[in-house]
Amino acid sequence: MACLVLVHDAEHSFLIDLATSITGYTLQLGNSQLPDGILPNSILAYDRKCFPSSDIRPSRTNSDTRVLSINLRCIDNEKQHGGTTETDDVFDHEYLFTNGKFHRKDFCRFLSFVTGQSNPFAHIRRKKRSIYIGLTYPNVRVVLSNMAIVSVGADALELRVDLLHEEGQEGYFPSLDYVAEQLMTLRLQSELPIIFTIRLIPSGGKWPLSETPLAIKYLEKALQWGVEFVDLEDLFSSDLGALILPRKGHTKVIASHHDFSGQLDWTSPDTFETYNACSEFGDVVQIAGAATDLNETFEVQRFRNRVEIASSPTSPPLAAFNTGIGGKLSRILNPFLQATTHPLLPTSSAPNQLSLVEVNGVLAVLGEVNPKKIYVFQDPDVDAALMDKCFNELNLPHHAIPMGQMRDSGAQLLLGEADCGGAVLNFSWPLSDQVRTGISSAITVFPSASHLFWSRSIVRLP
Repeated sequence: MACLVLVHDAEHSFLIDLATSITGYTLQLGNSQLPDGILPNSILAYDRKCFPSSDIRPSRTNSDTRVLSINLRCIDNEKQHGGTTETDDVFDHEYLFTNGKFHRKDFCRFLSFVTGQSNPFAHIRRKKRSIYIGLTYPNVRVVLSNMAIVSVGADALELRVDLLHEEGQEGYFPSLDYVAEQLMTLRLQSELPIIFTIRLIPSGGKWPLSETPLAIKYLEKALQWGVEFVDLEDLFSSDLGALILPRKGHTKVIASHHDFSGQLDWTSPDTFETYNACSEFGDVVQIAGAATDLNETFEVQRFRNRVEIASSPTSPPLAAFNTGIGGKLSRILNPFLQATTHPLLPTSSAPNQLSLVEVNGVLAVLGEVNPKKIYVFQDPDVDAALMDKCFNELNLPHHAIPMGQMRDSGAQLLLGEADCGGAVLNFSWPLSDQVRTGISSAITVFPSASHLFWSRSIVRLP
């Protein structure tokens, strides 16, 4: 990324200094035209009142564009003056914030993602198993006080736009401003990647297929807001791909196909063709069928194996499962971005969805999650008790063992065991450099126990 163009209101000029400190880019004063000989890694700052919208147009055609324009959009100002600014659509991205709840960390995370410095998708893809929680609240503010509990163990959160409902809403759809506020609120409360989903009625959602033009508008705004994932159903017209894909930037597309008629045959070549068709526009492929018989779970497994054999390292990962009572096991065995629910949610995002606690229990019984020992080499032992509480809450078979301080040889012996899943170290404890290097390269090391209860690493052990 050669240059960022940041457009702001006069009272929010402090964001420019913050952006330069976060990115390390050089600040240049904006003028009426973007110069051809612009310095690499620079920030041009424009006050909104003098922003030359006729001179800077977003390319929005690929993820390595030379100039990236970002509208620093304060929702508070819009409430005071009524409505959004007319120049919103000329920007590559918008950063949403309020005066009262501005978080430096959230701004840093946003800039890191839209400039390509962070890659949540790559992190999730490296994991043996990954899950997401489908949020089904009409207003996500309801869950804010319990967000840490609802999202613990998840790798992403799904914002179901078709289930949002604002107070006084007329018709079936929330306003775009309400969706923007919901997304901003969710980001301030959780650092997890967000899946922006508009589920159509034929696929089990509430969004009419006849209202796809409005859905397209909302999905385009989601890309502008820099969400990590958008879900695009193959029921949308082919025009949607032409509109969305060139503008997606670093956002990843989940190409989804849902067939609840019971006619989807996992052994048919047509299903493989469905995967190939979704692969053409998706970074992830999700295929869901409907099952009445447990035996159909094994057909899903065999289909997944055929896809893996035919795939290359750059092929989109597959999330394949059956819905219905007979499809529960296929959901559990789906290793990539498995959809789960939580008891605190008003309803699951799909019938017969399981909670993470239920999934972990079944995986442990099937031997898909092997019990691990986490050695705690520090005092007090409260860290081990805290970790055990976390494991118990999530129905994981792991166990934290308090060890206190040990000699290097004893620590190496324990950490070399096959069932060792990690270690908590007090870094003031004088371990030799050789032991530290060996530990770091062989197992997961948790340097701070203060955040372990909410750490995704600790609750998603391999």
